[in-house]
Amino acid sequence: MWASNVLKEYMRKGFAINDDLLKNNGGEIYFDELLDWIRDIRSSEKVFGEKCLIFIQQVLNPLLLIYLKN
Repeated sequence: MWASNVLKEYMRKGFAINDDLLKNNGGEIYFDELLDWIRDIRSSEKVFGEKCLIFIQQVLNPLLLIYLKN
């Protein structure tokens, strides 16, 4: 029952968090791990954003200029 509830939460949200562990004394280490995980995701978002800007600059801007000239 517990495993299927965790699996359902993971499938719905894309992640699962052990709330009881966060609420109890063992939660400090778990909380630090979650913060590290979030920081890693945020840095990945930054890299993705930079790649999107490069794509816009190198691909879309020249295409827009060609379109506007015609």
